Amino acid sequence: MTVTGGMKRLQLTVVALAVAFVAVFACTGCSGGTASTEPSAKSAASVPVDKQVRVMLLDCPGSMGLCSFVQKVEDGAYKRNYRVATANNTEAIVEAFETGDVDIALTYPGLAERIYSETEGSISVVAISSLNDSAIMTANKYVKKIGDIKGRKLYTTSPNVPRTYVLQHLLEAAEVADEVEVEFLASDTEVVATMSKERSAVGVIGEPARSSAMVYDRKIHDVVSLLDLWHEYVEDGSLPVNSVIVVRKEFYEKHPDAVKEFLDEAATSVDEVMLDPYTFAPKATELGLSETDEFAEASILRSELTCITGAEMKDAFTAYLEFLKLYEPNLFGGGETPEDFFLVVEGVGSTAEDDAGATDGSQEDEAEAKERRKEAAKADALADIAEDEEAEEEK
Repeated sequence: MTVTGGMKRLQLTVVALAVAFVAVFACTGCSGGTASTEPSAKSAASVPVDKQVRVMLLDCPGSMGLCSFVQKVEDGAYKRNYRVATANNTEAIVEAFETGDVDIALTYPGLAERIYSETEGSISVVAISSLNDSAIMTANKYVKKIGDIKGRKLYTTSPNVPRTYVLQHLLEAAEVADEVEVEFLASDTEVVATMSKERSAVGVIGEPARSSAMVYDRKIHDVVSLLDLWHEYVEDGSLPVNSVIVVRKEFYEKHPDAVKEFLDEAATSVDEVMLDPYTFAPKATELGLSETDEFAEASILRSELTCITGAEMKDAFTAYLEFLKLYEPNLFGGGETPEDFFLVVEGVGSTAEDDAGATDGSQEDEAEAKERRKEAAKADALADIAEDEEAEEEK
């Protein structure tokens, strides 16, 4: 991989391109502030104050998995009094934890580490809510696999973000790094415009730009997702985490059942959203997570939404943080990841009756069956989108 500059094993060329087209790929709602979702008046009036749970969702693709949950909150479907706010910038979440105005939040892994460090360890991660949703993409029909990018320019954005660390590691693992020239552009929008103009080029972008790009230029397609490459080349048990759910420790100590119930509902919501993205796309748009319902539906399918909890979450995220420390050695002040950065909540997605009446084998079978149903629904929905795109192109 050939580039110019000072990154370890990478040289950096920063290319500034002036691109004039509608930026449907830009992150929505970056101006700041929060918006709130309240339960129905009838529901809220009947719920004791001590059952109130204040939830904040960062404006990012990972929050799409909770669209079903938010809809149920608005419909007054829960016994608990959930108060949901969406944050259009990271500082709103940091401030909410500093002032104690939020109990549970969905945010980026790096922001979780920052909040932990700046609030004397007041929060813990309880779930992984989405995985790396970036992909190597191109408008060149002859580029179909990772080996086909040899000898080409690869465009992406900042060199100092986890996506680039993951990309660098995977290019080296696939033994193509020395034959790929990487150039860094200012935004995903410019990466998409460059791929559209230079048909021999490839790019790496994530959601929501990834899905938007395929609408902007019907010839742009995925070559391979970084998550698929991670599964192929990385064997340390880690997962490339895109977003996490964190909880205030004080809230958990007082209301452990409330946290468990929320995680149960979050897991259910992710399943429902993934099985029926068409139904929940409008809610994603309403929450400011997407520009249009069309983009939202496609982005839901490619955002690698999940709800991983318990020991599985801790092991996978711990291993990933060790990977990130190779590039950001100052995480947690350069020391070990604190044990209390993670909170292991077991039994999410199952009831006491389920646990008593099911063997480990039957629980695993049901979990596998659920994953197969989600994957089948995802494949069907992506196939429908592809057919619509082909039909549009033929017009």
